Amino acid sequence: MSKKIIMNTIQKTIMLNNALSGFSTNTSVVMNIMKKIKDKAEFNAIRQSFEQNYSTNLMICLKKELTEQEFSDIKSYIDTL
Repeated sequence: MSKKIIMNTIQKTIMLNNALSGFSTNTSVVMNIMKKIKDKAEFNAIRQSFEQNYSTNLMICLKKELTEQEFSDIKSYIDTL
């Protein structure tokens, strides 16, 4: 699998996830909003939701973009992280 395909897929996934987060499609804006949250419980809840959505969206995006073998290979790699 080429590095370009992986990077394009990851970039698409980041854009998708940022849009679905409800904050912004701009990562720096998302980071600034997260920095302003003072309540630790609220921050952790948002972070956890964001991470769960990111993982789900990443798998969906990868499955659409890659062949079955490529998807299987990259899923195995992600599972080791």
